[in-house]
Amino acid sequence: MERSNAAWPADLRLPLHGIRSEEIRLLGSGWNADAWLVPAADGEWVARLPKNEWARGETERQACLAPKLAAHGIPVPRDWSVVHDEQGNLVAGLYRYVEGEPAPGRGHALRSLVPVVAELLEAVHSVPTEEAFSCGAEHTDPWEGRWWPIIERHGKSLPPKSRAWVREAGGRLEMLCRSRRAPVLIHGDLQPGHLLLNERRDIVAVLDFSGPTVSDAAIDFGRLIQFWNHSFAERVLAAYTLPIDPDFRERARLYAALEPLRTIAFEAELGQNEWTAWARRKLAAAARTAATADENTSG
Repeated sequence: MERSNAAWPADLRLPLHGIRSEEIRLLGSGWNADAWLVPAADGEWVARLPKNEWARGETERQACLAPKLAAHGIPVPRDWSVVHDEQGNLVAGLYRYVEGEPAPGRGHALRSLVPVVAELLEAVHSVPTEEAFSCGAEHTDPWEGRWWPIIERHGKSLPPKSRAWVREAGGRLEMLCRSRRAPVLIHGDLQPGHLLLNERRDIVAVLDFSGPTVSDAAIDFGRLIQFWNHSFAERVLAAYTLPIDPDFRERARLYAALEPLRTIAFEAELGQNEWTAWARRKLAAAARTAATADENTSG
């Protein structure tokens, strides 16, 4: 979810020489952080400015994890560091700017994206979890630690048909989560804007590992469904060589279908209402699709 009401904090002090303040510009704005391009004497940098306490911790964990990911051949920005104010509060993460174009979200270009995304996910999911935990990565059970609390707290606010569908989908997900394989490091928020490509369509940078988190690998494939489509996710999975369990595909589908409920939960926590109506419409559409499928099956 992109947000554009960010303003550069004029009193922010970064450990960079020759900053060209007039050229600082916003690269992207999300729920928890804004990313700014900061030109300096030794090149261009990205300043990731967290918006809340959770994002400050996430930024510190990302900075710790980045060199470990790079050691496994995963293309992440170089020279990560964190910046604290005089009171010791983390106010920014810094890393080298990477020139690249966001991955395509549709069209014929997706064909060449399939193998590189599959290779990326294999590399991420193969990172030893102890390395992620050494940087404070969160070990999240996809049902008990993620979806069950959200459904219990926010599902009740939905209209009856959406609420019933969410309950049914959640019950199905709870059962499917019992067969999942061992948890792995996941990206957690894979989308076109978090994959930068060069002219040869190679991935030159993967951005914004969410958490970082150790959980179900199918969550990343749910993101492929959500931000690309089912067909793309299926083609990436066909090229993905790590073992999966029999329920992997259905969990990925349910993760994607239930994701709008997380949007409602996020906005409730932040006291915002920008995307809640959209999320409720998405859940209502999912409920209608499920009802139609049931009618066709029974008929």
